[in-house]
Amino acid sequence: MTTTSSPDPGENDRPGPVSLRLVAAIIDYTLQMVVVVGLVALADAADLRDLGNGLGLAVLVLYPVVSVGRFDRTLGKRACNLVVRSTAGGRPGVVRSIIRFAVGAAPLAASIALGRSLGDDHRALSDVLQVMIAGVVYAPILFDPQRRGLHDAAAGTRVVCTAPPVAGIAAELAARIRASDQPGVDER
Repeated sequence: MTTTSSPDPGENDRPGPVSLRLVAAIIDYTLQMVVVVGLVALADAADLRDLGNGLGLAVLVLYPVVSVGRFDRTLGKRACNLVVRSTAGGRPGVVRSIIRFAVGAAPLAASIALGRSLGDDHRALSDVLQVMIAGVVYAPILFDPQRRGLHDAAAGTRVVCTAPPVAGIAAELAARIRASDQPGVDER
């Protein structure tokens, strides 16, 4: 049985830009919500609400963990030419993927726990705390030279862009144009 591997670390391994990571996250959350809402609606129609909620939660947990752990990326990251690697440059594997997910999901888990313990009277406080915790987890992406959030640092991973940089594409195109302008070069 042959397995596919990640592209080797190389000159194109540069940190995934914040903009692409955001687009990838939007794609992933949209895909997950379509599946989850469909599952919950079907289960609710069959009077199996608890099953639907459980399946929805399973999708929200398993999609990122399995996608990153097994394939190095989610569908959103694939669409944006992003790959998750260990800091050594290899596949992150399931354990790193679980850690990455758990730390990344901490703001939501904290919000749910706080919301239940504080009650409806303190819903605004719960929401503010959720944003603050999310800021602690994800804000480092904006300032870290490797664009690693707390979830990446905790898991020993980094998100890299596999597409060639635009400047590299422009330089290659310019070199080809110059080469075609030289005498003795066939212009077929």
